[in-house]
Amino acid sequence: GLDYNQNQLFFINFAQIWCGKYRDQYLNNQILTGTHTIGEFRVIGSTSNSIDFAKTFNCKKGQKNNPENKCSVW
Repeated sequence: GLDYNQNQLFFINFAQIWCGKYRDQYLNNQILTGTHTIGEFRVIGSTSNSIDFAKTFNCKKGQKNNPENKCSVW
């Protein structure tokens, strides 16, 4: 019943995994002392640097979620 293709559902599921609601005090503590970034930034960082994400959702080049310069590790 959803109007998404398989690739879109993949990215939606990826974001859903990291979805959560936290108190501001927890987030501040996690940012200052945690070894991992909070879920919101895991999703934004990885998808905005993904060529496949941009193609899947037809993002225009230069948009916030499809920057001109992408970061690549591999």
